[in-house]
Amino acid sequence: MGRYRKPRIVNDDLLELASERLQGVTLLTESFEGVLTCARPGDFVYFDPPYHPLSATSNFTGYTGGQFTEDDQYRLRDVFRVLAERGVHVMLSNSDTPLIRELYRDFHIETIRARRAINTNLARRGPVREVLIIPPLPRSVP
Repeated sequence: MGRYRKPRIVNDDLLELASERLQGVTLLTESFEGVLTCARPGDFVYFDPPYHPLSATSNFTGYTGGQFTEDDQYRLRDVFRVLAERGVHVMLSNSDTPLIRELYRDFHIETIRARRAINTNLARRGPVREVLIIPPLPRSVP
């Protein structure tokens, strides 16, 4: 697709590096609640849910026929908390909205600018504010 003269479809060096780094690693795709049955202390779990809508008109909340509702955002937060308390290394990305900031107020929230190339309005393509969330950072002892 597009009008590329020489599209770079495969980056051999990056693919080889990824292969090296993933030796001995098990990657799983699981429902966010299903992770509770298999994640152990020391594991790393990254959640990339359908993002909470930025506005009433930004309604892309699911990758499939079902919707990812506000209730699902609450359930995901609860799973995130349980895993963190268990000693699982967890990270989550989501929209930078008041609801998400409220849900994860007890966690460390880092604001990032993520580049977006897809939008029905060409003027709205580009960097958007998102959040990365991890368990609270340890306090330094004086």
